[in-house]
Amino acid sequence: MCDETTGSSIERSTHRTPRLPLLFSLVALAAAYALVQPAPLRGEEDPGEGPAVPTRLVVRVVAHDAKLLGDGVGGARVVVRDADTGELLAEGLQQGTTGDTDAIMRRPRERGAAVYGTEGAAAFRATLTLRRPTRVEITAHGPLEPPHVTLRASRRMWLLPGRHVEGEGVVLELYGFIVEVLAPEAGAVPVPGDPLEVRARVTMLCSCPTEPGGLWDADAIAVEARLLGPDGSVSAAAPLSFTGETSTWAGSLAVPPDAARLQVTAAAVGGANAGVAEVPLAPSREDLDGYLEAWAANHDFAGVVLVAHGDRLYRRASGDAHAELGVAHVLDGRFFIGSLSKTFTAALAVVLARRGVLSLDAPLAVLLPAFPRAERLTLRHLLMHASGVADPDYAALAGTRPRLSEVVASIAARPPHFEPGAGNRYSSGGYVLIAAAIEAATGRPFAAVLRSEILDPLGLDHTEAASAGTVLPGLATGYAPGPPPLFLATAEPFEVGAAVGSGNVVSTAPDLLAWGRALRSGRPFDVEELPYPYGWGVRDYFGGPLLEQTGLVPGYGSALAVHFEEPLVVVCLSNVATPFFNLCSRDLAAIVLGREVEAPAPRRPAAVPLAEQRRWEGTYRAEDDGPELVVVERAGALWVRFDGTAPGHYLEPLASDRYLVRAEQAEVELSRSGNRVLQTWTWPGGGSRTWTRSDATGPAEPEPQGATP
Repeated sequence: MCDETTGSSIERSTHRTPRLPLLFSLVALAAAYALVQPAPLRGEEDPGEGPAVPTRLVVRVVAHDAKLLGDGVGGARVVVRDADTGELLAEGLQQGTTGDTDAIMRRPRERGAAVYGTEGAAAFRATLTLRRPTRVEITAHGPLEPPHVTLRASRRMWLLPGRHVEGEGVVLELYGFIVEVLAPEAGAVPVPGDPLEVRARVTMLCSCPTEPGGLWDADAIAVEARLLGPDGSVSAAAPLSFTGETSTWAGSLAVPPDAARLQVTAAAVGGANAGVAEVPLAPSREDLDGYLEAWAANHDFAGVVLVAHGDRLYRRASGDAHAELGVAHVLDGRFFIGSLSKTFTAALAVVLARRGVLSLDAPLAVLLPAFPRAERLTLRHLLMHASGVADPDYAALAGTRPRLSEVVASIAARPPHFEPGAGNRYSSGGYVLIAAAIEAATGRPFAAVLRSEILDPLGLDHTEAASAGTVLPGLATGYAPGPPPLFLATAEPFEVGAAVGSGNVVSTAPDLLAWGRALRSGRPFDVEELPYPYGWGVRDYFGGPLLEQTGLVPGYGSALAVHFEEPLVVVCLSNVATPFFNLCSRDLAAIVLGREVEAPAPRRPAAVPLAEQRRWEGTYRAEDDGPELVVVERAGALWVRFDGTAPGHYLEPLASDRYLVRAEQAEVELSRSGNRVLQTWTWPGGGSRTWTRSDATGPAEPEPQGATP
């Protein structure tokens, strides 16, 4: 809190949560990073630059109409970059007191007199190494506590080598209030029709107190409580009044039936400062249970879900880990996590780069000299999916238990999609190359480096990078959708050796929750220090930034979402490969945050005689150059395969001429047109595609050997 008389700062919290608005502001910059050319090799310098000159810089972040952001609000994070190249020049925290109240707020300001630069006053200090006049962008994010308040300000300016900027420094001003809901607590369950008692604290961004007639006048602040419906519309509103207690407002409003969130706003009367705080009004556990039960009832989900919202933790294990044996899932069961593995690989690359073990911007040829175009590729290209690198030939590698060098050779043998930095295309092959580069840089197996550098320090004891032949205790069996009675089919084998660095990690829901929480708390590094959160996707589902990654490998689906405006982490793990993995983290977060979510409708297969189903067997060709579809009967059910691959997807009958491909939630309609049979797929969201069979003579080819029903 801020003491008005002395200007001292009493630390309210030392916990710092990394902020993500920076990530949104740097998405464009991230693209620029993806397009950079490899950095000069060590020892090379730009001949046009002079010698390195230490240049001191002071930055101060101040609340509009108030004081400096001190330790009591977590200070502010300051990032200094070269505005033309995006190079990170300095970053860190503003620390210290809120400054001298008399100097900042009471005394008439004289030119040249110290206002913010008094003893002990908060500041960010750095020494930059400059070789030339440099246009910099200085960005401040603060206050860092409480997390939902953080705002951003930036300024561009020139810095000259050896011309220090000290004293008052560069001042960045943030506008707003800190608004905190004191009551009700997040997750309260109000009764419709009853009055909801609301209490809120409103302070300046420096945590300086508000009082009627005070230096920060409560009479000049309008505070209002609103109840929002699931769609975000205001369903009830009432003003809050000052209680007589410092910085505290209170009031009540009647609860409408659809109340989902409480929002409290504060606005300076005739001024520019404003602030907002929201708390969700808890859905019942039954709402979360009902959503998951709807997926499970359709046989499209079995696994483990964790939803952590503040101190509240929802846990559910559903269905069977080993369906044939009737062995139920347990909360700490293990699953392959597919592309969620990339979040670990990317973090490991960043940690090693910070220690100087490898460089993200040096040519890949330094570590993998034999790889094609390695002199033009960088690890940053690979991290950003801007390399053009193809994926391995998974079909050729299946069943071979390949070494990492053989997977790299498979990637090298395939033509690239584009030149490094010339485009963007998701590339699992790129993350295999990152793993190979890490092995080359460290001289150790990728799994061992991941264990020592990331997993052990964070206590992720049940997570590991698997390799071919690894015994994985507690691993659930992976399934694809299948016919009755289990409605499951054993998934095709997963060649783990072909996915080192891109999809070979095995983990548990508790470990992934710990991984998400670690990222929120700035471990193993502060994610906002990066130009882009490598290995993750940045989402904005609910008006606030979050990181999300999903994974899909044969028999397993996974998702992890880490929210930053809310203390919310969602983990979904399933051993049934359906689109559940792609929707669950968003939908479960929406339920927790009081939004409307549509659960899947109950579904029951139609009883269609097998003889009637078999009339659709045959080979179907696309009108363009797309893959052929082969429909075959196997073990009393219809299956569809792309280009003859086995085992393909089960066709669940909805009617004699309509089927569902549960693996994609795509509805398939079959019809006759003269001597042709049309097969039209329609996916959720409206996309469709049609294939044609020219005759109806039955299966186009014999059933493949070894297919698993």
